[in-house]
Amino acid sequence: MKLLSPSRLLVVLFSLLLIASAQAGAPGGPYVIWVNLSENAGVEKAIGSRIDAYSDCDHPALVVVPLPDEISKDLVKSAIVEKNRQSLTILKTKLKKPYSSLISDGFDGLIAYDETSAPRFSAAALAWPKIISEKLAHNASAKDQWELFCSLIPPVGRSGL
Repeated sequence: MKLLSPSRLLVVLFSLLLIASAQAGAPGGPYVIWVNLSENAGVEKAIGSRIDAYSDCDHPALVVVPLPDEISKDLVKSAIVEKNRQSLTILKTKLKKPYSSLISDGFDGLIAYDETSAPRFSAAALAWPKIISEKLAHNASAKDQWELFCSLIPPVGRSGL
């Protein structure tokens, strides 16, 4: 089991406190899972530092958390990179499950980075029928990486909201 760094743990806890203080009955979010499927530490740092700094991609109630233990990287890779329809169905089912007592309706989607065929960010969302992928320029700055990440934030699409 991968442990969260103290700063990431603080971000997750702070995000959960924000959710708890949200108005009852109002949908929060979007709630998004972030996963780096590559070995590229630069992308991990670029995205992680913005998340740690509470950057919200113009979504004031955005919550981004690392991949939960209940969802494997292999499943994400099969669904996102290999575009396996059965894996995507399983992934979307897992996204609907509660993450904590504060994210009781599940997630709206997942954003992944991989470099299998080319550097790219991809997103799966409950509200979208297909995976959306955007290539990243090889010389992209940390700002460019963050802006591309933000362009893939899914809409709130949890059932019942």
